[in-house]
Amino acid sequence: MEKYFNRLQHFCLSIFIKKIMNMTNLLYTRFPTREVRAGSLGIGGKNPIRIQSMLTANTLDTLACVKEAKELFDAGCELVRLTAQGPAEAQNLKNIKEMLLADGYTGPLSADIHFSPRTALIALEHVEKVRINPGNYIDKKNFKFIEYTEAQYQNELNEIVEALRPLVNRAKELGRCLRIGTNHGSLSDRIMSRYGDTPEGMVESAMEFLRACEYLDFKDIVVSMKSSNPVVMIRATRLLVENFIAEQMSYPLHLGVTEAGEGIEGRIKSAAGIGALLEDGLGDTIRVSLTEKSVKEIPAARALIAPYEDFHSLPLHHPFREQLKERETIYFNKFRNVKHSLYDTSIIVKVDPEEKPPATIHVKDYLYIQGNTSAKESYILRFHPECRVLCDDDFIILDNKNLLDASLPVSEHSFPAANDKFYLVSANISGMNLTGLHRLASTIPGTENKLVLRIPCHTEEDACYLSPAICAGLLPDLACSALLLDSRNAEHSYSIALTILQALRIRITKADFISCPSCGRTEFDLEETTAKIKARLHHLKGIKIAVMGCIVNGPGEMADADFGYVGASHGKIHLYKGMELVKKNIPSEHALDELISLMKEAGVYHE
Repeated sequence: MEKYFNRLQHFCLSIFIKKIMNMTNLLYTRFPTREVRAGSLGIGGKNPIRIQSMLTANTLDTLACVKEAKELFDAGCELVRLTAQGPAEAQNLKNIKEMLLADGYTGPLSADIHFSPRTALIALEHVEKVRINPGNYIDKKNFKFIEYTEAQYQNELNEIVEALRPLVNRAKELGRCLRIGTNHGSLSDRIMSRYGDTPEGMVESAMEFLRACEYLDFKDIVVSMKSSNPVVMIRATRLLVENFIAEQMSYPLHLGVTEAGEGIEGRIKSAAGIGALLEDGLGDTIRVSLTEKSVKEIPAARALIAPYEDFHSLPLHHPFREQLKERETIYFNKFRNVKHSLYDTSIIVKVDPEEKPPATIHVKDYLYIQGNTSAKESYILRFHPECRVLCDDDFIILDNKNLLDASLPVSEHSFPAANDKFYLVSANISGMNLTGLHRLASTIPGTENKLVLRIPCHTEEDACYLSPAICAGLLPDLACSALLLDSRNAEHSYSIALTILQALRIRITKADFISCPSCGRTEFDLEETTAKIKARLHHLKGIKIAVMGCIVNGPGEMADADFGYVGASHGKIHLYKGMELVKKNIPSEHALDELISLMKEAGVYHE
């Protein structure tokens, strides 16, 4: 009897799952990737999303590296990366690994390599994973535009194969894996000359190396598309997956926003880039790059992946390709030429009917009180006749269930005309499919001027991780009239909304600081220096300032910045205007004053 009951249970469950799959795309699933092993750690496939970080200690300081690595592993980090900028650092990985193993720490290590194939080969002997940057592993970047013939271009691609052959062959012998890590700011002159500083160029940079590795019969590879601009990172990763599908590849994806910064801004910027892609079902391992102690990255990473941890092994069809196709026909054809101008997306701040409006709300933004029109009029009379106030009567609340039902063609969705009202739709992470909102944009005439996105923002986790992830998954692709963060603290939610829109480059209201996480290459105390620079320059609006710990991260990695403060050597700073080095080897105690002088000369500094 029990056997028949179990069969019945299984049958009913299968019917239920099929019903859900046929009627809706709401179930979260991951894009299917191959499993790659870094030692005993599986990345991709049916493994959970892995968390990693990078040491800030000097790789030649064995005891400091071992101590920091232990702290990271104890905090829940699953893979620890170290810089290996030269043969000596690569060789010392052996001592670090042996000390960790002696103390019972068996988690895998990864070596971060720039410029030196010889260093990569040494590191490969001692650690389970090696990261190479296709922008500088073989090519010597001279920031020159080169006119290539097809034959010349193909010759350089052939050189990639031959340069990778020793590394790939040794990786196969040792059972190691590689990460091909493309960075937005360090694309080769070859890629820059043909594709420019674009997501397409980032993707092609990685694909060149992937094709070379496949030609050499090596597939134990993880791939990443990193940028300090979350929108660039999102677009490049989605485009990479399109290429995977077209060329029948399935490599695990490493997600991260490089040089995200520190504090709440750094967390929001990281969550915008990483979270939007996790919501797409993309991403097998993540690193949250903060200009803070490395161990602080782990709780941030844990909070980001928490909504997705229960879904890693669901054997469901992943809808990314269909979503992408539908987005292409809906959004990119309709809104391709829409440019978000300053204040293109308004913010709606929820306030209590008895609460005074925030002191610093912009004239383009709205207040929202729950209640009817009479309550709105009472609020305006009580506080200020020029307040832009909305109430419940000003919204048409859309039914998410019908909106997101993928079994209904777009033409069968019907919504009331907005007239002078706004459409209000609530979005919750991993409980919805973002394509539904893209479908909405094509369904209702004039939606781009009437859609309000309502997102929960009740906790610090909501503010730092959930809200930015949803916004990043929608706002850059969806012409949205306004953003409503549902919070009980009006001042706080307004600040969070401004920070999210700034991270997505939709609305610039303050200075943007692009600061790298510290590592063994860093030439000064990044956390302390970044705080000092922010204290002097935070009042400037619309200026992007990069604070880079070493010459590897500048100037290339700060391609998105207006000014750069870059560690050149111990106690010496290089200053950049855009990509141009304008002041060399400034003593660090005078470097900030010199940076301000440079900004004054450019006419962008004021007290």
